[in-house]
Amino acid sequence: MWLSTHVALVFALAVDNATGHGISDCEGGPLASNAVCNTTLDPITRATSLVELFTVPELINNTVNTSPEVPRLGLPAYQWWSEALHGVASSPGVDFSTSGEFGYATSFLQPILMGAAFDNELIKSVGGIVGMEGRAFNNHGRVGLDFWTPNINPFKDPRWGRGQETPGEDPYHLAQYVYSLVVGLQGGLDPEPYYQVVSTCKHFAGYDLEDWDGTVRYGFNAVITSQDLVESYFPRSRVVIEMRKLALLLLPFHLLIMQVLV
Repeated sequence: MWLSTHVALVFALAVDNATGHGISDCEGGPLASNAVCNTTLDPITRATSLVELFTVPELINNTVNTSPEVPRLGLPAYQWWSEALHGVASSPGVDFSTSGEFGYATSFLQPILMGAAFDNELIKSVGGIVGMEGRAFNNHGRVGLDFWTPNINPFKDPRWGRGQETPGEDPYHLAQYVYSLVVGLQGGLDPEPYYQVVSTCKHFAGYDLEDWDGTVRYGFNAVITSQDLVESYFPRSRVVIEMRKLALLLLPFHLLIMQVLV
């Protein structure tokens, strides 16, 4: 149930984002009488009321990061893929201006370097600044409300080209970093009246491979021992899951095979 709650929350936030910029009219548009426009209701009720209006093809088309518009419902297109690993960053969902305001965002050190500080309060503060700037970009229609950050994969193999996106290898340290950054990004442990932004942690498990000798991340079988899963991969995912109302998990593309040791 916790996962469906998260999905519904982000869905409702996306509608709020569109509505806030006058794209989807909740006063006189097709959704005016739908519960999704009632911000006093809970996210599940709002999202369910909206999803029930979708046709099957529309639902399928909205399962990828680039969600097309649904004109008959007054819904605009929405790009879910926005990055902010160490600052609001260039990505499909972020629209930087060519100059002046919103032409840049604060760029902190790469996570591998921030993690070396071993300072959870510092990381929380960094997350707070990144989240605040993300909300500012959103207020001006330049980004959505969800960000695919942080990267929670353990950096176990130096050949992995994305290792700098993570705070390191140690499972405990990684879990503490993830918790601190997410709390900062979203505006608190249980922010009211709304989330500053929504954090999407990536990726669930066994995903620290990009492209090696013909094996790519989109279609390999990750054969991992049960001991390695429990000791190396699950601790940081457990932190995210136990946060419940806070973070989303971006699932990997590959097949995860648990090799049980007997």
